[in-house]
Amino acid sequence: MCAPAMKCLLLFTFLSLSTLSAADSVARQQERICNGPQGSCALGAEHLLMQERSTLTVTSKAEQKGQDEPEGLPDDIPLAEFERPEVPERKPGAEPGCDFSWMSLTTGTSATKNSWELRDTSSSAVVCKSDGVHEEDNKEHWEPCCLMDGVQYTIKCENAYGEGWQGGRIEVGPEKLCAEGGAWSSREETFVLDSRAWAAER
Repeated sequence: MCAPAMKCLLLFTFLSLSTLSAADSVARQQERICNGPQGSCALGAEHLLMQERSTLTVTSKAEQKGQDEPEGLPDDIPLAEFERPEVPERKPGAEPGCDFSWMSLTTGTSATKNSWELRDTSSSAVVCKSDGVHEEDNKEHWEPCCLMDGVQYTIKCENAYGEGWQGGRIEVGPEKLCAEGGAWSSREETFVLDSRAWAAER
């Protein structure tokens, strides 16, 4: 068969190395990570690679969606709902750092022409003011305004038509402001906040 001993040795060595190389390649390709009592397995390196690709794909889609759609706008709500802030509900008690936080505004019959501004009387600093225009007549809204006990405030109410607020008013506790009837384009009223006394009277 193999007369020269050297040729036989070389052929045997070549066949052995080829067999080991093929077996090693198959073993690496079929490497498995097994867990659990049933011995259920998932391909090791291939499984991890697929998982990493899946994570990258999901992240890419999420980033693309964030660029295409405005944040915070659910698909099932019309854009018009976000053009004006919702009227806040009346909250019990005051917000942190305030003795009084919410004023009641009733629009009257000329809502779109009414405006107001509330200042600290001593410093003339603006504390809060009308933000935008309320379009519905004779409707109550809650206006945020951080007020402190013992401070005197001056509120200025205006009507662009010069006909007053026509049933409109602002209420701060028991104080009814800008509620004077008749025709007027601008009026000012002052009051001192005393939320503790108001609470005791309830």
